[in-house]
Amino acid sequence: MGTHVARLGPLWLAWALLSTLLAPSTAIAQPAADINVVKAAYLYRFTGYVEWPPAAFETPASPLVIGVAGNEAVYTELTRLVAGRTGLARPIQVRKLASGDDLQGLHALFAAGSGSALGEWAQQAQGRHILVVGDSYDGLEQGVALNFVVADRRLRFEASRRAFDRAGLKASAHLLALATRVTEPR
Repeated sequence: MGTHVARLGPLWLAWALLSTLLAPSTAIAQPAADINVVKAAYLYRFTGYVEWPPAAFETPASPLVIGVAGNEAVYTELTRLVAGRTGLARPIQVRKLASGDDLQGLHALFAAGSGSALGEWAQQAQGRHILVVGDSYDGLEQGVALNFVVADRRLRFEASRRAFDRAGLKASAHLLALATRVTEPR
C-alpha cells in the first residue's frame, strides 16, 4: 500500500493544488486579484436572479448594462467574462464609471469601497431600476441591494429587500436564500 500511495503522491498533490486554485472558497487565501475574479463572476450571475421591469430597457433588444466604479480589476475581469455572453437573453455591456458619471442606461452597478463614495453611488441610483452592489462592511446601510462580505474565509453576499423594492426590482427566492443575511423592508 505504501508503494501505491507513493506512486499517486505527485498526481494527488497536483490535483489538490489545482482544485485549491480553482475553488471560489479559497478566494480569500489567494491574492487580491483572485477575489476580484470571484466578484466579477458573482456580478454576472446576479443578473440571472433579478427581474427588471420592462420599463428598465429602452427596447426588447437593448443590452443589459453593468457599470463598475472604483475597482479596475473587477471591471477588466467582468469585461473578459461577459464577452460573447448574454444576460436575460440580451447582450451584456460593461461600463467603467468614475465619480460624477451619469447612471443613465445602467441596469446593475458595482460600487467598490466604503464611506461617502458608496453612499453617493447608491443615492444616485435611487428612483432608477438599477441593482446596486457594494463591498463595504456597511453596504446595506449605505443603500445597496447586494453587498459582498467575507464569511468563513469565503466571499459571500448579503441582501436588502428594501433596496430591491426601492429600485423596483425583484430578487429571486433562490438568490435571497443564498445570502448570508437578508434585511427586510421597513
